[in-house]
Amino acid sequence: MSLGNHTRNRSDRVASFRLPPGSFERTWRTLRRSDVSLRVLVCFLTTLVLWGITESWMPQLGYRTGDIPARDIVARVGFRVPDEARREEQIAQARQSVEHVYRHDPQPLAEIRQDLKGKIFQLLDSRHDFPNVQALWAEFLPADGTVPEIEEQRTQFETFLGQLENDRDLDSFDQQITAALADFERIGLLKKLDRHEGRKTEIRIYRGDDPTQSSRVPVPEVLIPDVTVRTKLLEKLKQQLGNAVLAEHLFGWLSKHLPETLHFDGPATDIAKREAVQRVPPAFREYSADDVIAKRGSILTSVELLNAEHRRYIGELGNWWRFYFGIARWGLFASLFLVCAAYIYFRGPRKILEWKHFLSALTLVVITVLIAYWGVRISQAEIIPCLLLAMTLVIVYQQEVALVVSASLALAVTLCHGQGLPEYVTMLTTIATALLLLRRIRTRTRLIYIGLAAGTMAFMTTFGVQISLGASHLQGLLEKACWQGMYASLAGLLITALLPFIEQWFDVQTDLSLLELGDVSHPLLQELLRRAPGTYNHSINVASLAEAAADSIGANGLLVRVGAYYHDIGKMMKPAYFVENQLGSRNRHDTLPPTMSTLVIIAHVKDGADLARKNHLPVAITDFIQQHHGTTLVEYFYRQATNQLDETDPYAVEVDEGSYRYPGPKPQTREAAVLMLSDAVESAARSLQDPGPSRIESLVDQLAMNRLMDGQFDDCGLTLQELRTVQESLTKSLSAVYHGRIKYSDAQPA
Repeated sequence: MSLGNHTRNRSDRVASFRLPPGSFERTWRTLRRSDVSLRVLVCFLTTLVLWGITESWMPQLGYRTGDIPARDIVARVGFRVPDEARREEQIAQARQSVEHVYRHDPQPLAEIRQDLKGKIFQLLDSRHDFPNVQALWAEFLPADGTVPEIEEQRTQFETFLGQLENDRDLDSFDQQITAALADFERIGLLKKLDRHEGRKTEIRIYRGDDPTQSSRVPVPEVLIPDVTVRTKLLEKLKQQLGNAVLAEHLFGWLSKHLPETLHFDGPATDIAKREAVQRVPPAFREYSADDVIAKRGSILTSVELLNAEHRRYIGELGNWWRFYFGIARWGLFASLFLVCAAYIYFRGPRKILEWKHFLSALTLVVITVLIAYWGVRISQAEIIPCLLLAMTLVIVYQQEVALVVSASLALAVTLCHGQGLPEYVTMLTTIATALLLLRRIRTRTRLIYIGLAAGTMAFMTTFGVQISLGASHLQGLLEKACWQGMYASLAGLLITALLPFIEQWFDVQTDLSLLELGDVSHPLLQELLRRAPGTYNHSINVASLAEAAADSIGANGLLVRVGAYYHDIGKMMKPAYFVENQLGSRNRHDTLPPTMSTLVIIAHVKDGADLARKNHLPVAITDFIQQHHGTTLVEYFYRQATNQLDETDPYAVEVDEGSYRYPGPKPQTREAAVLMLSDAVESAARSLQDPGPSRIESLVDQLAMNRLMDGQFDDCGLTLQELRTVQESLTKSLSAVYHGRIKYSDAQPA
C-alpha cells in the first residue's frame, strides 16, 4: 500500500513538471491580453486607413514635375493622349468655317421703291422746266461717274420721260421695278461684311424671329459694292423694262440708293460657332510601345504624357493584378507597423504605450502620411511633414524611437509616391541629421539651426545622389536640390512655432519650458520662500546636488533641478512641523504621538501634488513630488513609536511598519531616483557634527544602500554602476559645500 502511494506521488510530481514557456507561447499569451489585443486592433485599423489614404490598390507614377530622369523613359504599352495643339487648330478651322447669321428685313426695299416712284413723279411734273429738276436728274445719271454736258443731259431727260408717257400713273413701272428687285427682297442686301472670324464666302439669312430657319447665300450675291450685285440689278432692269436707256438711268439712281436689309445677328452666330466647336472630334496623338516619351537628363516640365502611359499600363494589367498589388502594399504597412511596435514594446519608453500617447502617435502618423501624399505631392515637399513628425517624436519620446518610426514612415511615403532608393536615401539622411542634432532645446533658435543643418544635408544629398545617377542638367539639378534644402529648413521654423502646442498636448517639457519653470520668481516658489524659508533653502541645495548627479549618469539634469525646486512645496501648508523651518522654536512634534506626527510628515507629499495640479504644473514635476520619498520608512517616528511600545509593554506586538511608510509610488525614472537620494543626503548631512569627506562618503553610501536594499530603485532602471556614479557625485558636491575653513583669530581691540 505504501509502495502504491509512493508511485502515485512520484507520477504526480513528474506530471506536474513544466518547462518555462517558449518565446512563441509567451508572445501568444501577450497577444491574448485584452489591452494588447485592443492596441493590435487599432494598429490594424490604422494600416487600413493608410492603405486607403495612399490609394494603395494601384502603383503611383514615380515622376513629378521638375524631376530629371537618369535614363530615357520608354513607353511600356501603346497609348494615345489628347493633342491639344491639333484640337485647337481644328477648333479654329471650325470657327472659321461657320457662316455668319444675318436677319433680313425687306422693308427698306419697299420704301426705296416708293421713293423712286416719287422722284419720277417730280420729274414728270417738271418736264418743261429742266433747270428746276436738274439736280434731281443728276441722281439718274449713269453710275460710272461721268457727267454729260447740259444739253446732252436735257436730251437724256426728255428721252427718259418719253419712255414713261404711256404710263402716267406709273403702275406698270412699279410692277417692273418690283420684279427687278424681287431677288434682292428675297435674299437681302449687305453694304459691308462683318470682320469677325468666320466664313467669308457665304452667310446665312433668315426672316422673322427664328434664326434656325435660315438659308445659305453666297456673299457676292448680297454685297452691294460687289460687281455681281450691280450686274445682276442692271440685267434685271433691262429684262423687266425692255429698254436699255431707261434701265441705265434707273440703275444709276438705284445703285446710289440701295438700302442694307441684312443685319448681323451676333448671338445666333455665336451659337452656330459653339455648335461647330462641339462637333469637332477629339484629337489624339498616338504612341507605340518602346517609344521614348521623356529624354534622359531633361527636366520634366509636365508629366501628363507619363501619366497617360501609366494609366494605360495599369489598365492592361487587370483587376486581379491590382488586388495582389493592394494586398502587398497593405502587407508593407503591416510589416512596418510590426517592426515599430516590436521595437517600442521591447526597447521604447513605457509612456508611449499609454492610451493617450498611443492614439496621439498613431494620429500623427496618419496626418503625416495624409499631408505627405496629398497635401504636398505636387511641390515635392513631403520632407516637411516627415521631418516634423520625426522631431516631434524626439521631443516627446527619444531619438531611437523617432529614428525607427521615421525610417519606416519615410520608406512608406517614398514607395507610395512610386519613387525609389535615391529619394529614400535623401529623405532618410535629412531626417537622421535632424534627429542626431536634436538632443536638448535650451534656446529658441536651436530648432532653426537644426532645420538649417538638415536643409544643408538635404541639398548635398539630393545633388550627390542625382549626380551619381548620371544627371547632366546642372541647372535643373541645382534648382531641385535648393528646393529640398529650403523645405528641410522650413521644417525647423515650423517645429519652432509648433513647440508650445506639442508640449501642451503630450505634456512633455523641453529645456525651454523647464527653464521657465525653474525661474525662482515663479509664484509657487515665492510663496514657498515666504511661508517656509528653510524648506526653500533646502530645495535650492538639493537642486544643485541633484543636477550634478543626474548629469554624471547622462540623465536630464535640468529636469531634476526643476523638480527639486518643487519637490517639497507641500510643506508650506504646515511649515512649522518641519525641522528646517522651526528656527530654534519649540518642536511641535513633542506634543504629538508618533502616528500623528507621521501623518503630518507624510501629508506634505499629497499636499504638494495637489498644489502642483491646482497650479497646472507638468505631470513630470508632479511625479517628482509624489516619488521623491518613494515608499521609504519615516524612521524617526517609527523608532520613537517602537521605543514607546517597548517601554510600556515589552511583550506587545511590534509596531506596524506599513503605517510609517510614505504612500509612494517608488521612483519610476532615473531622475526621480537621483532626486530621492539627493534629498536624503542633503538633509542627513546637516546633522553631521564634523562633515569631513570620509564621513560624508560613508553617509552617502549608507543612505544609498538602505534605499537599494529597501527596493526603492526597483522600478526606475537605475543600474548599480550608475548608482555608484551618483554616490560619487553627491559625495564630491557635499564635500565642496562642507569643506574645511581657516579659523581666524579673534580681532584685537584697537
